[in-house]
Amino acid sequence: MTNPRSLPKTIPGLTSDAHMVDWDKNKIGRYWGVFGNITPKAPWFSEKAAGWLLKNIKNEAQRNGLSGKDMEIIDLGAGSGKFLIDLGKTFKAKVSGMDISEERIAKASKKHPDINYFQGTLDSVPVEDNRFDIVISTQTIEHLLDEDLQKSFDEMARILKPGGMLFITTRFNEDLSSGWKVCPDCHAVFQHTQHMQTFTIKSIGDLCIKAGLINHLGYRSRCRHHMHDFVPRRWRLIERFAYIFLSSFFDKHFGKYLVSISKKPL
Repeated sequence: MTNPRSLPKTIPGLTSDAHMVDWDKNKIGRYWGVFGNITPKAPWFSEKAAGWLLKNIKNEAQRNGLSGKDMEIIDLGAGSGKFLIDLGKTFKAKVSGMDISEERIAKASKKHPDINYFQGTLDSVPVEDNRFDIVISTQTIEHLLDEDLQKSFDEMARILKPGGMLFITTRFNEDLSSGWKVCPDCHAVFQHTQHMQTFTIKSIGDLCIKAGLINHLGYRSRCRHHMHDFVPRRWRLIERFAYIFLSSFFDKHFGKYLVSISKKPL
């Protein structure tokens, strides 16, 4: 699960001043203050998978007996905050969002002033114990430093109410030896979109269990309600048939995301 510390041998022709980025939390925050505020070519994960996420979070919340307008929900790594709007509408609950980037928080707060946004890191969430009914983190834990990984799971467990649910998505078993980028100015080398961790169902389950969480459920998924990746949209009847009968197969064999759901004991 660790990020390579030496230059990847797969990049040919590196200059003598090429070097790995030595990430720390300040540098990560500054990076996302820029990269996170650039409109991406494709939507961010929580936007393109919003329908799937909302349905599955709601289903799991109901399965764990979590409902009602008095609930509190937090999204850790909230980014633009757009997904929080959808969460609030779906659950009719009080929602909060945290992000490492002060710039992203400032922009989101200005755009959505009715939502509680604040700056923080997963290993040190600035809220009290046992506060939230549901803690959500989508595509965030892969950005954590090695030394902050277990501490972050401990923190997510700490801020959950007894009986509360932790819902996480991340990349499934991502190959961190590929996808390298090189800064043209300083020749710093880093993994695409600053990924530093990779997970399997077992490894993420172990982190949850060590944090004191129970009833861990982990599975691989495409996090989609369609089969457009494999069947063209114009073939609607075939696409509908394929989704009904083949979605589980494609999730299991081709899903690039890992979903983790666990509960804090009462």
